[in-house]
Amino acid sequence: MAIPPRPDRRGLPSPLIFHLGAAAAIMAQGLALAPLAGGARFPWPGPMAAPGRRLGPVDPAAVATEAMARLGAMLEGIERWQRHPHR
Repeated sequence: MAIPPRPDRRGLPSPLIFHLGAAAAIMAQGLALAPLAGGARFPWPGPMAAPGRRLGPVDPAAVATEAMARLGAMLEGIERWQRHPHR
């Protein structure tokens, strides 16, 4: 019985470490800023300022849960892309 080839893990999509690091940094920044979201000095972009301030502080646990789900989906997509026979 032949052993199937191992997946190519050369760091694709290029540069994979940049994609993973950027995604993790963005999620960590969101988690750090969540408690400040309702404050007057929070830098909401123009049309989002009023609705964003009405939200008030965002629950860090909810942000962490969403961040983990998004990072998990990103990793699943990267792995699916790496395994795709037509890449």
